[in-house]
Amino acid sequence: MNKSTRLAISAVLLYGANASADQFHYNNIIIGERAMGLGGAFTAVADDASAIIYNPAGLGFALNNDLSGSANAFYQRKVTYKKTIGNQDFVEKSGGTLAPFFGGLQKLDNVMPGLAVAFGLFSTDSELKDQNDLIENYGNLERFHRTTNVRGSTTGLGFAAAKRILSNFSVGFGGSYLMIDELTQEYQDVKYKSSLSCVPVASATRPDWPVCQGNGFLDQAFLEQNTRYRLNSTALELSLGAQLATGTWSFGLSARARKLITDKLEYSADSRTNIGGSETLNGVPHFAISTMNAS
Repeated sequence: MNKSTRLAISAVLLYGANASADQFHYNNIIIGERAMGLGGAFTAVADDASAIIYNPAGLGFALNNDLSGSANAFYQRKVTYKKTIGNQDFVEKSGGTLAPFFGGLQKLDNVMPGLAVAFGLFSTDSELKDQNDLIENYGNLERFHRTTNVRGSTTGLGFAAAKRILSNFSVGFGGSYLMIDELTQEYQDVKYKSSLSCVPVASATRPDWPVCQGNGFLDQAFLEQNTRYRLNSTALELSLGAQLATGTWSFGLSARARKLITDKLEYSADSRTNIGGSETLNGVPHFAISTMNAS
């Protein structure tokens, strides 16, 4: 391995040292019909409209004008967590509709030999989850009821251009506007069994209030809670790529930089509970009810 090759490899590795994780680095869906057939390994051979996502340089190797898209699809997913609640399994179900990609490619050899441009509307993530769980009479737990609604989508609109500089080498650049919309709403209703077993007796000061003689709490412990999260984010993604074809081998390199434009998180919660506090009425402890509102 000569010195130039070692320097080139070192430069690529140093560039990767700045990699970071955020909501824009996760693709739940493989985009494009050809890329899907290759499991997403498309950077070195991308030569259709979906190259705006994988490697814009691939547009320079396009043989013809192209208009492509994928049909709407509906999916369902079921995840089972074994023996999560004692010996009971916890089952999570989700589903959604998605249209991963629609785009077009136009060769502009009449303007400049080897020049091509493309556009695309794509979805990298789509999820719809409606969960309704009910657990009753488990240990000290009398009732646990939870409903959850989760909706999430990541969509983008992109443009790219490429120029085939040599017969086997092309460079390209592109830009995409990304939009994230996520909503999570959850309601919980939890009740625990009373920790006091006795015969209620009337009180002199409260003749209609059934209190007990003995130790412990008369009331049932409960929690009612409603939470809501909403995330809206937008970002600009710029990409630069190169593609080299050598006989039966093809090599591709693509680099991306993202800039967050807007990021807005909304949170609200309402709850009512008697857990965590107590008060004494007529010498018998009762849970104290408290409410909370936050946003």
